[in-house]
Amino acid sequence: PEGFRWVHDAVGPSVQISSFSGGTDVCTGFLGSTPTLPVRVGEISCALLGCDVRVLLFANPSELSGDAAANWRILEAAEMPRVVLGRQPTLSDIDHALSHADWVVDALLGTGTIGGVREPYRTAITAISRSARKVLAVDLPSGLDCDTGEPIETLADGTTVCVRAAHTVTFVARKRGFDDPASQAFTGEVHVVGIGIPKRLLDEVLATS
Repeated sequence: PEGFRWVHDAVGPSVQISSFSGGTDVCTGFLGSTPTLPVRVGEISCALLGCDVRVLLFANPSELSGDAAANWRILEAAEMPRVVLGRQPTLSDIDHALSHADWVVDALLGTGTIGGVREPYRTAITAISRSARKVLAVDLPSGLDCDTGEPIETLADGTTVCVRAAHTVTFVARKRGFDDPASQAFTGEVHVVGIGIPKRLLDEVLATS
């Protein structure tokens, strides 16, 4: 909202201003703006892409907080299709939810995952793997250790509890573990995208890491 007011006051009221979703939230690329709809301060105007997008939530909406809760409210306001699978979904529940998907966007787990993969994410990863759908991973495939490039957990029978993506969109810079050639079996093709960090600052951090 403050940015809207600044542009209005400093640049002029004739400038078209609009909000769109971005960053690491679940709405990225699916919600945006259009010059044909009214502009309201801080609000996202409409859905984008013309895709049949369905968001699967492996939690109860009442449990969400922070960014997760804010993004869920955005999805509700935009009337995007949502499927609440809760904390104890069955494989058949997830299989059914994925049955008509062409692509699966994996945004289950991030770089802060420690220890083994817990439920309901273990079941979700199993369902994604056996669905044989193309997968786009957000930041890194769920279940992959970003520092080693290896799955966090491997079962006794050798099965890895890790999503195998066709493409991974990772933020700011490649994760250290992506340098391990074996990680490509899980990441697929890696694409690095920025989130607004100044290049000079990023270069300084990478030079000392």
